[in-house]
Amino acid sequence: MKNKLSPKLWLILSCIMILQGMLSTFSSYVYFLNTQNPVGYFELLSQRILSYSFWIILIPFIYFVVTSVVKDKIRIKEILLLLLAGILVAIFHRLSVVWINDQLISSNPSQEFLSELINEKYYFLSLCYDSFFSYILLVVFIQVYRISILRREAILKEESYKKQLANAELANLKMKFQPHFIFNSLHSISTMAYKNPEIADSMISKLSELLRYSINSSENNFTTVEEELSFARKYIEIQKLRFDDRIDYTEHIDLNALKDKVPLFVFQPLLENCIKHAVELTEDKITIESTVSKTENQLKIVISNNLPLDGEASDKSLGEGIQNLRERLIYIYNGNHKLEAKKKSPNKFSVTVILPVHHEE
Repeated sequence: MKNKLSPKLWLILSCIMILQGMLSTFSSYVYFLNTQNPVGYFELLSQRILSYSFWIILIPFIYFVVTSVVKDKIRIKEILLLLLAGILVAIFHRLSVVWINDQLISSNPSQEFLSELINEKYYFLSLCYDSFFSYILLVVFIQVYRISILRREAILKEESYKKQLANAELANLKMKFQPHFIFNSLHSISTMAYKNPEIADSMISKLSELLRYSINSSENNFTTVEEELSFARKYIEIQKLRFDDRIDYTEHIDLNALKDKVPLFVFQPLLENCIKHAVELTEDKITIESTVSKTENQLKIVISNNLPLDGEASDKSLGEGIQNLRERLIYIYNGNHKLEAKKKSPNKFSVTVILPVHHEE
């Protein structure tokens, strides 16, 4: 925490002291109303305004004392040091005010200032007593301000730590995703290499494009819907080479959503789920649909596939990729999202992801 007194705090403390002086003067004014010699409020205020205004000069010094003495917590030692400093400040304050009033402002300065001050030592000490409590008031406000600053800094540090932790977890999840995706793709290529080397070669070429996208995006958590769709199409192209004409892929995209941002690798694990739990388990043709729609505040992504009549394909299982995606979305959106997988009809399964609209900057 910075120990420098800000102009804003200085102004606030100055206003507090002036207000305290005005209220104290009003209290004295009410008291004199019940005496034989009542004194006007503004007359009293004119006599005391120097005393309370003088605190404006002393505020930086008092702030320096508090910040120098109290580093973390206030203990007995710190309290005693502040009280000792308060006594000295109160004497200096009152002595300065009395001297200015008597020697500089008065039309008839006293020639025996010190001797007269000693003769009126009890009255002077009573004035110091008043100054001491004004000092205490300043110390309390300064320390309350410092505590509030410390708490705010602690909250900011905690939020920063949570953000760093979340980013680290996101990086970890992303690192888990990439080997998982690569392994599945290489497995598809190795299967095809024995059946059709030319197709396997084409799959390797397309996989290299996917890996390039994955590596180039490794430092980011977000990309645009347009770029994600491009990545998804390349993934589907690889799978189409593997399964021939057994995949029918269609898209229904709201063009207004293309520039909106989504987390990296949202579409691919949803498409992979269709491949793993439908296409791989049947010889039937599987229709996969990607739908992106947008409202003012939400982006809706739906990936659906039909369930073949032979009943072998799974309508409930969710792969590791979707579980990874679920965890990433929780970290990114802190629960302000939705991921739902369900059977929409007897022969159709879909996964719906609803995200807050995040525009490209």
